[in-house]
Amino acid sequence: MVDLQEMGLGDDCEPIALVVTERIRSYWGGCQIYIPMGRCLEVSKKSKEIEARFNGRNTRELCRCYGLTQRHLYRVVNQIRAARREKLAKDRDISKLRVFGT
Repeated sequence: MVDLQEMGLGDDCEPIALVVTERIRSYWGGCQIYIPMGRCLEVSKKSKEIEARFNGRNTRELCRCYGLTQRHLYRVVNQIRAARREKLAKDRDISKLRVFGT
């Protein structure tokens, strides 16, 4: 069990934790559920970190640091940048709709 004090959270978090625990128990109690380990989130964080550190001249250093081939490193950087461009394009489209919708 995780100790709230060890996490740097005070006693004021305990009532919230108890309410959340009770809600989970009342909704899912007796059911068998799957809780993922979060590896996708870890990979996503690592990919974003790689892209943030990438400057085009440090590929060898990053490959060594993260245990990747150059090809994989470039794939990671390109995927993150493509996702960022796609999000920016969607945001622009939404802002255009707001302008015309008002």
